[in-house]
Amino acid sequence: MRPSWETFWKKGSSMACMFEELAPSELQRAFLSGLTPAEAPAIGLELSKRGLRRRPQMAAMVLSSRPQRWRALLNPLLQADGSFANGLNVSDLLPFIQPLKESNQWFEQAIWVEYTKPLRQHAGQPFLLFRRTCEPWTIDQLKKRLHQLHELFPTELQDRLGFPSKSWWAALEALPLAGLDQLGLDISKEGGCWRFLFGVTQPQQLCADLGLATNLSNLLKPFPIGLALDSRRAIADRYSIEVFPHYRQKHSITSYPGEIPANASQWPQWPSHPALLPAKRLSKIMQFSVHAPSVSYGPQSLSMRGGLSHQKLVIESGEIIDHKAYVGVMVAAKRESLPSSPNPSNLSDETAAATHALTRLTMGNQWTGFALNPGASNRWVPLACRQYLV
Repeated sequence: MRPSWETFWKKGSSMACMFEELAPSELQRAFLSGLTPAEAPAIGLELSKRGLRRRPQMAAMVLSSRPQRWRALLNPLLQADGSFANGLNVSDLLPFIQPLKESNQWFEQAIWVEYTKPLRQHAGQPFLLFRRTCEPWTIDQLKKRLHQLHELFPTELQDRLGFPSKSWWAALEALPLAGLDQLGLDISKEGGCWRFLFGVTQPQQLCADLGLATNLSNLLKPFPIGLALDSRRAIADRYSIEVFPHYRQKHSITSYPGEIPANASQWPQWPSHPALLPAKRLSKIMQFSVHAPSVSYGPQSLSMRGGLSHQKLVIESGEIIDHKAYVGVMVAAKRESLPSSPNPSNLSDETAAATHALTRLTMGNQWTGFALNPGASNRWVPLACRQYLV
């Protein structure tokens, strides 16, 4: 068995100090720390201004596409019969989880799962799933592929996932966007929706087209941003702007030379506003950093990085209604030397899968993490660690 994240989430460690600032519940901590870096190479928590008195949201990146592994991973949170969200099963999600013949170039391997509600054991709570596209999708590609995916889902899930309206598509086409970077499923007991994250290459023009206040638009000008939407709400009524640190203009978290900056100069200086996180609380979160250039992990040596990855402004009818901050830690490493590959016939299925996953994470000198625009190699910040619009 590979060591779990619990090995690194020790009392007094930089990882523990960072996560404990967000006060996860015992169940959240047990769930995340029980995963292994091989199967879940990134984990995180998100703090919300609206939820300051509640537990944070949590998310994990999962490399496996095997349904039995997903059932085992989510088992503590599924109902006794393996169902969730009022009667759905993991098998209902296979068209999104498993590679499809028609879509083998659509998505990257990793799948993000995010729980946005307080966790309860075996309660069958709904969750969000997200995947990154291999290349940004045009709006025409997005329309076509949504229908292709939808047709593959079972009837009950099809009924829950409606398509955006004609007016929604028209509003989207009028915005200066760089293409779809990530696609998500928001699965709830009552229904569900599609989630979208779009890259932004003309931030000032986008802010103007969205009708964002000039002072806020000017404040965001020096920083990389992304636009998050869902299929249920008109774009003018509700959207979210993802804000990334200044250094991400030129570097990804994994490619930054040395320890990544962890200070207020990397972020906008927000004005006083009742919907924004308290300045002192946010300033403290900014200072946390995980920087472990080399840690032993079985026969391999990994490096890990983490900290405040992004902030999020949720806008409704032109007004900020919520402000969120996501902190996470990820495997961002290469092996200095590759040991001889073990013979799969001599390994259990679980050990072989973990070895294969870790090899993918650590293969070669060119691996720079998991992708997310802005920036060509900003590939670790998860859509799944953002519940943009709820």
